[in-house]
Amino acid sequence: MATTSAWPPPPALHALYAPDAPEPPPAPPPPPTASFTAFGVTHAVHAAAPGLEAAPQGTLDASQPLAPQLQRLNRELYVAYTELLRRARSEPRRLAIGR
Repeated sequence: MATTSAWPPPPALHALYAPDAPEPPPAPPPPPTASFTAFGVTHAVHAAAPGLEAAPQGTLDASQPLAPQLQRLNRELYVAYTELLRRARSEPRRLAIGR
C-alpha cells in the first residue's frame, strides 16, 4: 500500500526562497495605493493606523522604577477592560458595530 500525503506539495515558487537558491528571490510587489481588485471585487485602500511612533509619550517615567509603573498600567487596563465588558453585557445593542 502506497503512502500519500494529506497535504499538497508546495508550489514550485518555494524553490526561489530556499537557502541554497542560486540567486536572491524577487522583491514583493509594492502595496496598493488607491484601490485593488481581488476575486472580481474592487476594494478601496484605507489609511493605515498610525504607528507606535505617533503614540503619545509620557505614560512611563524613566526616573521612576519600572515595576510599579507597569503594575499601575496593568490595573488601568484591567479596569478599562472590565468596564467594557460590563457595558457590553448591559447595553449590547449600543455597542453593536454599524449602529
